[in-house]
Amino acid sequence: MKAQVIAMFGVDVSHWNGKIDWNAVAASGIEFAFAKATEGVHFKDRTWARNRAGMLALGEAFVPGAYCFLRGDADITRQVEHFLEVAGDVSQLMVALDVERRDGVSRQATAEDARKWVAEFKSRTGGHPVLGYYPRWYWRENGQGDLSFFDTLWESHYVSGKGTPKKLYEGVPAAWWRSYGDERVSILQFSCTGKVPGFPEGSCDVNMYQGDRSQLRALALGGISTVVIPDGTPPLSVGSSGLPVSQLQQALNAAGRTPELDMDGDFGPRTEAGVKWLQRKASIAVTGVYGEETEAALRSALQPTRLKKTA
Repeated sequence: MKAQVIAMFGVDVSHWNGKIDWNAVAASGIEFAFAKATEGVHFKDRTWARNRAGMLALGEAFVPGAYCFLRGDADITRQVEHFLEVAGDVSQLMVALDVERRDGVSRQATAEDARKWVAEFKSRTGGHPVLGYYPRWYWRENGQGDLSFFDTLWESHYVSGKGTPKKLYEGVPAAWWRSYGDERVSILQFSCTGKVPGFPEGSCDVNMYQGDRSQLRALALGGISTVVIPDGTPPLSVGSSGLPVSQLQQALNAAGRTPELDMDGDFGPRTEAGVKWLQRKASIAVTGVYGEETEAALRSALQPTRLKKTA
């Protein structure tokens, strides 16, 4: 049985995108979105209320989100308060903090600013998860500090050209999913020129999450994590690539593999070492190949974690 590729496409929007037809967006296959709510301590995106209502109206078939653009020249606590005042009840919303260069300001936002924002936000929301839109280029530009205070990272790296999310994603290399700042990448913004129905202004930012809606909700809204176990037929080994490999890497991490593996979809020496670690732990043949016997061992190692097998 061949492993099914599980992945979701999403968009992120602001007032620059105009009045969005969210029903058309969802009908095209988009399953999640982040809409800008605030920036700094004064700016409120004029389309936020409409976007929030449109996303939430789609129900369980869609995962809605809100983001705050962090300013380095404004009080952190007040920025959190402003975001919560504007965003409203965030219990049904993914929350992301956008940290990147802002032209025309006296001071750029730093990783320490972001850490303080996340801590303050969590203290006011009972620990609601925060995704960090902290692009790798900005991380390198600002000293390559620790980003593990985020619950996960939302990376930004663009392919060239225009087209549907599926077509554009064909140009994305596995390396773009590699961890940095001691934190994993779970969402990748891979183009700002995607073509998605429902956008009056034409092109939009498009993203991918490697997993399904239940996994994304667990990650971004809190709750029980679902670990997807890749089918062991055909076997996975050095040279294999793609989503089944990234699912295997996630599952090995959940089973206690240290140091944790990058979920980059590339079955290289580190992933092989992780499979051998599991095989030794289970007292089965140490081959470094992930097949049916190793799949059974992985399932046993992950109990009672909630599991999902691809089909």
